Amino acid sequence: MRLVKYLSLGLAALVVLSGVAVFVLLETFDFDQYRPQIAAEVKAATGRDLEIAGKFHLALSLTPTVSVSDVRFANAPWGSRPDMARLDRLEAEIKLLPLLSGTLAVRQVRLIGADILLETDKAGLGNWLLRPAAAAPPSSAGAADAPPTIDRLSIENSVLTFRDGQTGASQQMKIAAMKAAAAGPAAPLRIDLTGAANGAPFALAGTAGSLAALFGEQPVAVDLELTLGGSTIGLVGQIEDPGHAGGLAVDFVAEGKNLADLTPLATVPLPPFGPYRLAAALSEPDGAFRLDRLSGRLGGSDFAGDVRISFAGPRPRIEANLIAERFDAKDVGLVPAGSGGGPAGGRLIPADPLPFEALRRVDGTMKFTGKQVLRAPMVLDDFAFDARLESGKLIIGRFSTGLAGGIVTATATADAGQAVPRIELVADARQVEAGALAATLGVTRILSGGRVTLSLALSGAGGNRRAIAAALDGRAAVEMGPGGIDSTFARLFFADLYRLLSFGSSEATLDCVVADFTIKGGVATSRGLVIDTPAATILGTGAIRLGDETLDLLLTPRAKQAGLTTLAVPVRIRGSLANPSVYPDPMAALANLPDKTIDTAAGIALVPINIFQSLAGMTRTSALAIAKAGNNPCSAALAGGKKAPAPAATTGARITDAPIGAVKDAAAGLEGLLP
Repeated sequence: MRLVKYLSLGLAALVVLSGVAVFVLLETFDFDQYRPQIAAEVKAATGRDLEIAGKFHLALSLTPTVSVSDVRFANAPWGSRPDMARLDRLEAEIKLLPLLSGTLAVRQVRLIGADILLETDKAGLGNWLLRPAAAAPPSSAGAADAPPTIDRLSIENSVLTFRDGQTGASQQMKIAAMKAAAAGPAAPLRIDLTGAANGAPFALAGTAGSLAALFGEQPVAVDLELTLGGSTIGLVGQIEDPGHAGGLAVDFVAEGKNLADLTPLATVPLPPFGPYRLAAALSEPDGAFRLDRLSGRLGGSDFAGDVRISFAGPRPRIEANLIAERFDAKDVGLVPAGSGGGPAGGRLIPADPLPFEALRRVDGTMKFTGKQVLRAPMVLDDFAFDARLESGKLIIGRFSTGLAGGIVTATATADAGQAVPRIELVADARQVEAGALAATLGVTRILSGGRVTLSLALSGAGGNRRAIAAALDGRAAVEMGPGGIDSTFARLFFADLYRLLSFGSSEATLDCVVADFTIKGGVATSRGLVIDTPAATILGTGAIRLGDETLDLLLTPRAKQAGLTTLAVPVRIRGSLANPSVYPDPMAALANLPDKTIDTAAGIALVPINIFQSLAGMTRTSALAIAKAGNNPCSAALAGGKKAPAPAATTGARITDAPIGAVKDAAAGLEGLLP
């Protein structure tokens, strides 16, 4: 946007400089003899010095052509370099008949190898404002009383640089070829230009102001269409304060196949999203760009609202307030976690650097509400998101959405301003269907049907997910009412216990589940794990080391019917998240004797019998009734019982160590909780 604004001013300034140069060329035929007088005339007209190092040449014909090489025009006193313009060669074709009446009329001006710098000072004043000298000598030529007329201007192999004196940022435009035509000082300048902006080829066509408007510091009208890559940008309006390169007020339309095509016009790289269309009223009332009445489409998503962009601070600042009827997360590059497969090397939590650097490049705020937000395969309703980014610290003050009949809320912080980036997350889910929640986290539907209550409070530091997981602190708790469990996952993780879970059915069914883990230094330790089924109650204890992704869990079952007791063999889960191993544990099986607490000779098992009794005493009907009433029976039983045993040494034969996709997805769910 800033480049387009400066472009129209720059082109008009080129014409002004060309007109001044042509005027002095024809002050006398003996140009070399009168170099001092020519320089004095320019100084009087502009307040700037003109240096002509090359020799003048005059080719006489019906349209005589005057040319000169190595010309330098001084910059403003505060400029960043001595010269505002340097010309390898300047040529002008002069009309003969107007000269008879003392009028300088130029058929065409050619600038070859021009190097022109347009810049502003710290107050925003442009160096293209030409001020007459305070004590200028009177002009001896009548033609000096009015600016010359120029029919056509052509520029070849030239460079136009824009420098913002307030921010120090600069952008460069290379002009391969340009043709411009103006009927007179008050007529609009018609432009056709090809070149490259910050290395990207572009074409520009339309009108941009007039010589009289620029000389008089009047508003400069623009009606331009810019083609950049596969994108087109239309601007219709005016620059109200050309002297300060400010007061932009135009209707803006941009559309194309890829948003990244606009990167040369921005100060930060834009992502390769699209196709897109943006329309807004673009203005600059206080030095910051405003996009009012913004509407647009990106892929299959729509959005509308207001955006403010400022470049005045140490970093660009963006403030956005957007709404959408339908917004698909894939249109902005967000896909379900784990959809690309787990990382290699036997680890599920990746060590690829997280994009914390991007948080240091921009400041701002964002509010977004969406009636329907899609994050395949789930649909989020009444989505709301508020965030603030300052000096590399992202604060998500509010996140809420409806999901599968429930609601999810969260707050989060990602601080990239520290030497080691730090993240914090607090999230809650209430009465969300288990499969939908799992899919949202990028996990295979291990659990389904049941209504889940989830509570997370996590914090950690590191430059990637693996480092954060290794230093993670906090707590994770989940409750689920009656539902199902994936049969493949159950067969692997519960081994022979699967027959208890699927008792009387081809699929595993659950009355309730409660899991509560405390996480310290990357080690998640069970505070309580209860799985209740129609046939048995299973208690879980142990820990998961997130740093090296190793498992050390014990599952202790208790059959609810005497005929199923032989199936209730405790199992231990060891190995890693990517490659778990499940073993039977006969020693722990001693604790499965009915109605008493057993302290083994090794002192390794202590079974909370009252939890077993609480759940075993419930009929399935009563358990369902309690769950529907919002009082999870597993949670109630755990609250009244003792902690289950700590893991003991493994004995017995290994059952399996085959990695199963469902297990990997379950572990990937832990990854999905991290940024």
